[in-house]
Amino acid sequence: MRIFWISALITFFLDRITKALILKSNFTVLKIVSFLNLVKVWNTGIVFGLFSGHREIGKYIWIGVVGFFLGAIFSWARTLKNDRTLKFAIGILFG
Repeated sequence: MRIFWISALITFFLDRITKALILKSNFTVLKIVSFLNLVKVWNTGIVFGLFSGHREIGKYIWIGVVGFFLGAIFSWARTLKNDRTLKFAIGILFG
């Protein structure tokens, strides 16, 4: 399970760091290579759109949904015995 937690933590922290860097940067479109652009947009997400009339209860419903799926992913990873590559990949999904 160590490879699962390592990949999950690396993914989580890379996500947080890149989001913080993008929020502090001053660009709208950043051309990385000829076929890949990074575009800064604000996405209010499904929580605000799906339950717009019931914002508070919708937030708790989505916390429950995310918690359920994280628990399912963690349970799946625990059932794997010797497949380190799959544990690594599931850790990325979890992170």
